[in-house]
Formats: sequence, C-alpha cells, structure tokens
Amino acid sequence: YGAVVLDEILRRGVPARVVLSALGVREGLLYERLAPELRAEDPLLVAARELNAAQARDPGHGDELFAWTSAFLAGAPLAESAAERRLRHAACLLADVAWRAHPDHRAETAFTLILNAGLIGLDHAERVALALTAACRHVADAEEIPHPAHALMTPAQLRRARALGAAMRVAFVLSTGRRGV
Repeated sequence: YGAVVLDEILRRGVPARVVLSALGVREGLLYERLAPELRAEDPLLVAARELNAAQARDPGHGDELFAWTSAFLAGAPLAESAAERRLRHAACLLADVAWRAHPDHRAETAFTLILNAGLIGLDHAERVALALTAACRHVADAEEIPHPAHALMTPAQLRRARALGAAMRVAFVLSTGRRGV
C-alpha cells in the first residue's frame, strides 16, 4: 500500500527530488543532532563493534583478529581495496558472535544473525559477504550454508569470504578466541 501512495504522491506532486531513509525520519533527526565527531564514525563498524561487545566471548579479540588478518594479507599476493578492508574489519568484529550456539549450528547461527542484524552502511551483497565470512569461520565450505542470498555475491566476493573465514578459523585455533594470545 505504501508503494501505491508513494506512486500517487510522485505523479501528482512531481517533486524535483525524492529522498528515502532506510531508518526513518526520527533517526534522521537524531543523526542531525549528533556531534560532528560521532557523525563522522563509520556506522557499519560502530554497529559491528556494538554487536561484538554484546555477543563475543572476548570483545577485544575482534580488533586483534583484524590486525592479525592485516598481517596475513600483507604476506599474501592479494590486493585489498579500502572498501574490502572496511568489510574485513567488520567481519573480524563479528567473527565470534555465534560462539554460544551448539558447535554443529554455529555457522548457520552466525550467518543468520549477521544477515538479519541491524547493520547499516553496506549494500545487500556486502551484508551477505559479512554473513558468509562469519559462517566460513566455522565451516570449511560455504555450500554447507545454503541460502538464496549467495546469488547476490560475485564469485570474487564468495572466494574472499571463504578465504577470510578460513584465515579466521586458523586465528581462533591459535588464539583460543582470546585477546592477547
């Protein structure tokens, strides 16, 4: 019904510009009142950090995992764009959010939790990539987590999610999921 109403408003009003909000007018008003330094923060990393603080065994481990994967990638022949680095940082913060689930279901739990989380500042394919990276942190193959959302990813995004998930799996074995190890 909302689409019908919007269509009628657009046909009759013929506005020069239409602005849509993913979160709503209230959140937009609150955002405008934030201090400039808070508005400058990356909303994806802020939300990932908050989810990490609420769900991970050791929230500080996510940043250490990011540093470890940065060193790992520096030694690999893989180029990484700024956007991919940002997503990797978010993936590292979200890597342990499903640890409370039964080991047989951690991959699926991580995938579902991140796919449906209130994360902003990313598109659908990036959201699926984050979810799949976290899932691949628990299982060797993404096909173990069948979902139609995989179709949103490019083959390169799929390979990257698998590789990062595998690197995280190694890091968690070495660090026991704890900061400073």
